[in-house]
Amino acid sequence: MTDDQPTITVSEGGFELPVVEVLTGRGVVFGKSGSGKSNSIGVIVEELLAQGYPLCIVDADGEHYGLKEEYELLHVGGDESVDVQVTPDHAESLAEIMLHEDVPVILDISGYIDDAEAHELVERVVAKLFSMEKKTKKPFPVLIEEIHELVPETKNPSSVAKTLIRVAKRGRKHGLGVIGASQRPAEVKKSFVTQASWSIWHKLEWSQLSAIVNADWMDAVRAVQFKRKHTFDAGATPGLDEFETPELKGVSDAVVNRLQSITSEKAETDTKADELEAEIADLRRQKESLEQELDDARSEDVGDSKKVSHLKDRIDTIRDERDSLKTKLTEVREARNDLRIRVKELNNELQQATQAADDLEVVREHLQLAAEAAGVTGDLPQDKAELHDRIVELEDANEELRNKLANQDSDVIVDGDYFDFIEQPPVQEAIADAKDESLASPSYVRGVIAAIIENDGPVTYADVADRLDLSGTTNVSKAVSTLDDFNIVSVDKTTSPYIVDLNVGGLEDTIVTKKRQERTSDVMDQI
Repeated sequence: MTDDQPTITVSEGGFELPVVEVLTGRGVVFGKSGSGKSNSIGVIVEELLAQGYPLCIVDADGEHYGLKEEYELLHVGGDESVDVQVTPDHAESLAEIMLHEDVPVILDISGYIDDAEAHELVERVVAKLFSMEKKTKKPFPVLIEEIHELVPETKNPSSVAKTLIRVAKRGRKHGLGVIGASQRPAEVKKSFVTQASWSIWHKLEWSQLSAIVNADWMDAVRAVQFKRKHTFDAGATPGLDEFETPELKGVSDAVVNRLQSITSEKAETDTKADELEAEIADLRRQKESLEQELDDARSEDVGDSKKVSHLKDRIDTIRDERDSLKTKLTEVREARNDLRIRVKELNNELQQATQAADDLEVVREHLQLAAEAAGVTGDLPQDKAELHDRIVELEDANEELRNKLANQDSDVIVDGDYFDFIEQPPVQEAIADAKDESLASPSYVRGVIAAIIENDGPVTYADVADRLDLSGTTNVSKAVSTLDDFNIVSVDKTTSPYIVDLNVGGLEDTIVTKKRQERTSDVMDQI
């Protein structure tokens, strides 16, 4: 940590956390109920708000509104206790308010009866933040309480879990940080926890505010006595004495009105549909009554033809009115369905665009490394045509570099023995996780790694397909994509065909991360 780097002070003894690591890094805070976990989180949040940094708090228990005693936050959720009631349709507006208007938000999911709606709201808000951060590049953290409920340790992660894991792996480069808090660390997905660059661990045996802090920027773990948060503690265990909720601060009316307009528009559409359905039901009852009268008239011996004719005319009129209302109702429903379909299409387009942007960024990173290796200076262009020209330039420079190397008498021997890495327990665990999450069969995941080891170096997708006796490379591509997500392999997409090799650097990071966790566990056991 450099002397001029902004920090927040979290203990009375002056222990500091670097602001940039808290805003953009990956952190976890673990501790049983009553161990001081909520206080530590509150202290960190208060310190960030005091220095003017916005953030998003995913509040699973509705406990963070007490921050509004001193700070202006927008409190949104699913019941009447919040500033504005929101649905997943508000995701884009919420993300814009947080990133573009610097408004801190409490996303209170405790008031939703349907967990699926709450999880969809979190997923869409985080996805929007991730997408916007690619252009904004603004340090911004998302704090998620009870993270084990959204990213549980399971072989079949939900949609929201996949989104949060994706952000944990790739959000830092865009400035989007993630902090997960839980009472049950063993129930949190390993692939999320292993991304943490800093962690805070509480235990009941210690003083309530004490914790073990471990971080990549620290030489050793530290025992830290956190100071007490100073805003209203809505999550405190109730006592016998009555307590009063303090006066809470709010955000500007313009922000609240914007979100309420979205709610009103949706409610207006739903109300119109309900009214039309009620009118149709009433006309149906009138029609049934008239049909009964008509049957009664027909059954009379004398038979009043005028009365029968009149009843028929009334029934026809009601039938026409009912058909007209049905047509209107159908139009309203179709418009609503079209809107929902469009929202889903836009979400899919956003995910595809996000993936394409990620792929392009990976290509650019590989090209930048190739450029540096070839001695070509300058930043890579953004335009596709310019990027293509630069690829050609890099290929020429790379060919020249290869020719120079070929003319030299080199005694360098490339160590292609990958068994040392593959046999490491942390790497084995990463491979097991990749097999669990891959969209392709686990045998294809194993096949990719086996092909690389047997070849003692890089292979093409076709090489792997031949080894697995496959007619195409679709499943190979799926397996490689998952292995790449877990930093087990790296893909060179600057060549044709693509070349895949073991990600030695990524595997080393995995081993180092595991050792760091084991060191923390050992220290905790000794305390």
